[in-house]
Amino acid sequence: MQSDPIQWAPREYSLKEFLTEFCSSLPKIVKVTEGFLGGRELETLSAETILRIHSLYLQKRAIAESHHQTVLSIPVNLESVMFDVVHQKHKTGPFTMKEVLRHFNLPVTISSTDKLTYKEMNNPKSKDHKLRQLSVKQIYEQKFLLCHNIINNGKLSVRYPTVIPMYMKEIKVVVAEGLKGKSETEWNIMCNHYNKIVKDLGNLDHFICSDITLLDTDELDLDVGKYSEIEPTYVDICRKKSENKYEIIHPQQSLSEAPKYYTIQSHGENKPQISPEQNTEINYSQLSATATRRGNIRSLFKFSRGSSSMQTPETKYIACMREVPDDIQHLNVDEVCDCLNLLNMGEYTETFQSQQVDGQLLSDLDRDMMLNTFGMSHFHVTKLIRFREGWRPK
Repeated sequence: MQSDPIQWAPREYSLKEFLTEFCSSLPKIVKVTEGFLGGRELETLSAETILRIHSLYLQKRAIAESHHQTVLSIPVNLESVMFDVVHQKHKTGPFTMKEVLRHFNLPVTISSTDKLTYKEMNNPKSKDHKLRQLSVKQIYEQKFLLCHNIINNGKLSVRYPTVIPMYMKEIKVVVAEGLKGKSETEWNIMCNHYNKIVKDLGNLDHFICSDITLLDTDELDLDVGKYSEIEPTYVDICRKKSENKYEIIHPQQSLSEAPKYYTIQSHGENKPQISPEQNTEINYSQLSATATRRGNIRSLFKFSRGSSSMQTPETKYIACMREVPDDIQHLNVDEVCDCLNLLNMGEYTETFQSQQVDGQLLSDLDRDMMLNTFGMSHFHVTKLIRFREGWRPK
């Protein structure tokens, strides 16, 4: 089969350089040449990942300092915690963070209406710290690139957009310029096809990252005022319910099954915008007929990661349990998802697609990752582990 390799520009860009060069001309298809290994699994982006970057999102956050000089970054749109303003008589609370910033001049001292503690997320050695009075010093804008992965078989994973914050400074990308040996028209057809998919199916108008984070004071000293470029530490905020009993305050989520960092929610403002499509007449019904669909993931081309090429897709399905091999480590991502469907666990296929879980990676997943990262029930975790070990339903 004749391949259609992507023509990549020779220059590598850091995230900051990419924004400077291409912010006004998004969307762009890029390949990650240098990845990022974050403190959490969901903050890791691998080299060779191919992305469609569609927009820049700016989120307002407040810098608040505790009495022991811990620096917190709090989303202005946070609604799960309410505050009173200390030493003021003119307005009565409680207030959301947005209301605090609207009605009072900075700096302003606030205290939570509930007894709260915080500790580092997913760190069993982290100790609880009481969240008493906070001094809100200033606000800043956190920058995120909003993307969709182009995964196996050239499919655009649209259910859970990928969020790339600007503190991932190690990331470098190259930009796609076209298809080798193909015309500009053919390249535009492919790009416009992706544009239509994202416009119709992509969760683009709901973004709000609602985690409270800690900022390293040493990095603040080095990068004065560059809050958006400092890698944060994520924390769990706990509310006291009764004596010696606390509950975690979960950020509001519109997709409860999504990993927290990818959770999206609409607050009716600051919605990211899609760059307008070119005014080109395209027979989308005919074009879409060439694409295969599984769930909410569409395919137009097939990618070969080694050669960065596209091919027309070859659709192969595992249609029944007897077609599942004893050794699942050689299954690709689509075949793993076929197995999930056969196990009546199809609700996880889109997450597995977006996280690129093939047979080898599936073999490495432990129980905690299945529960916490993929949001599986305990029964489904047991079922998948038994399947991985060779059990097949009769």
